[in-house]
Amino acid sequence: MSDALAEDSFDVGSDARHSDLRDSRPGKDDDSVLVDEIESAVRVAKGSNENCSCSEVADHIFEMIDSQMPEEQVARLRAHAKGCPTCSKLAEAEVHVREIVKRSCCESAPSSLRVRITSQLEVYRSATQ
Repeated sequence: MSDALAEDSFDVGSDARHSDLRDSRPGKDDDSVLVDEIESAVRVAKGSNENCSCSEVADHIFEMIDSQMPEEQVARLRAHAKGCPTCSKLAEAEVHVREIVKRSCCESAPSSLRVRITSQLEVYRSATQ
C-alpha cells in the first residue's frame, strides 16, 4: 500500500453503495448530471462533512491519493471509500497501478535486449539510406 494511503486502509466493506456512479445512471439527463457535479464541487470546496458520493470519490481519486486537497476533504473521501466496496476497489486499483509504474521505471533493460535493438536499428538505418 502506498504512503499516501497508509493512514486509512481501504478495506472492502459489506455496504455496497455505488448506485450514484454516473455510469450506472443511464436514465439521468445531462442537466441532472451537471447539477450533481456542481453540488459535489460545492461540497468539496466547502469541506462539507456530509457523506460523499461514489462519483465524487471517482472524480477526485487522484487528489485524494496524492493528498492534493485540504485534509478534511481527503478524510471525508477516504471515509466513504473505506466503507464502499466500489470506491475501495477503485482506490486500491489506482494505488496498485502507481506501484507498478514506479517499479517499472526503476528497472533497466537487459543488455541482450539493448544489443538486439541496436543491431535492428543499424539494419533499419542501412536499409533506409
